[in-house]
Amino acid sequence: MTDNVNVEIGGKSKYEVAYNMAEYIFALEGKGPTREQFLKTVYDCIVSGVSPTPCLA
Repeated sequence: MTDNVNVEIGGKSKYEVAYNMAEYIFALEGKGPTREQFLKTVYDCIVSGVSPTPCLA
């Protein structure tokens, strides 16, 4: 398995996918994140290759 995933979902960039994943993660938790928490989660998703598992850590 590769360390990074090249994402092309419906014409979305990896940044858009990471942003959407962060929104989804916080929606599952049922709480509103601070700006810093949200941006860190987006960053973690981008760095991890937009894989949901590391973002939940």
